[in-house]
Amino acid sequence: MESISSRKEKVFQLLKRGFIELISVFVAILLALWVDELYEDYQRQQRIGLAMQSVMSEMKDNHKLLLKAHDFQTKTLSIIRDKFSKNEDVTEVQAEELLAKMYQRSMFHPARLIDTAWQVMLQSQLLNYMPHETVLKYAHHYKAQQDMMERQKLILQNLDNYRINSENYSQMLYLYNHSVNEIWWSEKNLLASFSNLGVSADNSNK
Repeated sequence: MESISSRKEKVFQLLKRGFIELISVFVAILLALWVDELYEDYQRQQRIGLAMQSVMSEMKDNHKLLLKAHDFQTKTLSIIRDKFSKNEDVTEVQAEELLAKMYQRSMFHPARLIDTAWQVMLQSQLLNYMPHETVLKYAHHYKAQQDMMERQKLILQNLDNYRINSENYSQMLYLYNHSVNEIWWSEKNLLASFSNLGVSADNSNK
């Protein structure tokens, strides 16, 4: 017959083996979860990288459009100010002729900027895994872009309403000059925002 001490030794060995197996299973589970988390993080970083590439591509396209629009507005202001710089009162006939000239070359050339890539990134919730300061910079830029476009739309609507309801060409020319100037400054401020994010004329052409 087995002695009591021998039985105790067998029980101890069984418990020891069971404990080791339990620890092994626990470690294996933790390791599997860790590897899975690493892989998920890798995939997430890949998605963030692709999404940011789309955002930067969108911003470069927007920057090109804004530069063209800003150049058009600059030339428009130059034409108008050349007329005003002669220190002469602009007559109704002169104002009408100048407005007709502006109409022929297009009164305005607003930039049609988009935010599709940014909206996709917002909906994907990938921003939750990006540095807070980086997210704020891009969010502020796209908010400024939206504000500029809404402001320009309102300016054009007001000017168009005045044109329909008024035949005072001198006043119309003054309002037109003021409107273009306001649009010019809003574009300039947004161009500065592009510059702060590293988007310039040089890398927009790449």
